[in-house]
Amino acid sequence: MNRRLFVFYALLSLAACTKDPEVAKRAHFEAGNRFLAQGKAQEAIVEFRNALQDDPRFGDARLRLSEAYASVGNAVEAYREAIRAADLLPENPSAQVRAGQFLLLAGQFEDAKARAERALMNDSRAVDGLVLRANAMAGLKDLAGAVKEIEQAIALDPKQAAGYTNLGTLQAASGNVAEAESAFRRAVSADPRSVNAQLALANFFWTSGRQSEAEEGFRA
Repeated sequence: MNRRLFVFYALLSLAACTKDPEVAKRAHFEAGNRFLAQGKAQEAIVEFRNALQDDPRFGDARLRLSEAYASVGNAVEAYREAIRAADLLPENPSAQVRAGQFLLLAGQFEDAKARAERALMNDSRAVDGLVLRANAMAGLKDLAGAVKEIEQAIALDPKQAAGYTNLGTLQAASGNVAEAESAFRRAVSADPRSVNAQLALANFFWTSGRQSEAEEGFRA
């Protein structure tokens, strides 16, 4: 085969690849991931949307698009894409938890709980799923059940400060002041550099009328 004919067939092959929706969507998806990793969220959004033009049912692209929208402060589109991604990825615990977190913020507690339960069906040890279900149960006024869920999450990951801050918040809402303080202190012990843990403890002191201890916590 002469050189010109070889180049001609090579170009034909390349053109066929670029027209293949499966190849094209993967190329856009990987480009979007690279841009997101570099902190270039707007460019990532363009790439993920291009991937979805090739395949509107590309759940992974919708999940990453939700993250990209959230990073630029577009909560409405981040919410929409999170729900769409979860519907397309029913076996993906992370997708279910992300959708559930948005539903929780929207006050749709039953739907958030359902997403948490879907996540836990696929991974019974998903700590984020347990925390989501606990917060949804709290929104549904089942504080005792929520406390049990958080305690289970802590048992699975005792080094995570967020579990203790959630537990402290629930105990405080239940009127269990001593238990709440203990949980907030354990959050700070688990991660002394966690701003959220320090603020949670300081806020607890402030609402309890212990201003000097609160001020110390705010300084920390």
